[in-house]
Amino acid sequence: MRLRVLAFLCVLGSSLSLSAQTDANKGQISGTVYDAAQAVIPGARVIVQRAETGFRREVLTNSVGQYRVVLLDPGTYTLTVEKTGFAPRTAEEVRVTVGASVGVDFVLEVGAAAETVEVTASAVNITLPAPAATLGLQAITNLPINGRRFQDFAVLTPTVQVDPQRGQLSFVGQRGINSNVMLDGADYNQPFFGGIRGGERSNFIFTVPQSAIQ
Repeated sequence: MRLRVLAFLCVLGSSLSLSAQTDANKGQISGTVYDAAQAVIPGARVIVQRAETGFRREVLTNSVGQYRVVLLDPGTYTLTVEKTGFAPRTAEEVRVTVGASVGVDFVLEVGAAAETVEVTASAVNITLPAPAATLGLQAITNLPINGRRFQDFAVLTPTVQVDPQRGQLSFVGQRGINSNVMLDGADYNQPFFGGIRGGERSNFIFTVPQSAIQ
């Protein structure tokens, strides 16, 4: 029985020694949160963060406005205090060293009441313009299009024209090689340069000078 008691005391002593050694390698931050009249603020949220490691811990002040954050690794921390009805306060570059207790008090000022604005109007359309034109069978049959090429019908759509430099279809003023053309759901673009396959006829009319005619 005596041996069991001695063994238990040895184990307990080792545990306490290890715990004390572990705590000795840490630090802590404590303090009190007041209002402008120096009255304590219970229930305030104290947020402790360390950017280098992503560490974050939250505690609440007790009934007398005090807080304590223990077992902190040595390093630099940022503290933020929040409480409904008060403007938040932040303390940066709070340095914690081994075995030290750092005291940081806060004084919170009464914050402005929060306001919520509800917008019931429809949102403004900020997307790019997307003009469209639909040509029915009658139009396709009767329009005087030379060659019955679908590309010739595309230029009847608003903002579509032939890019004179490369002979490509230009949509909304962009370069023809940046256009994406699909025919019956299949890709109809040049695989290397981009733009429609085969190019397009230019809108410009070539005029033969009179001096060249004999």
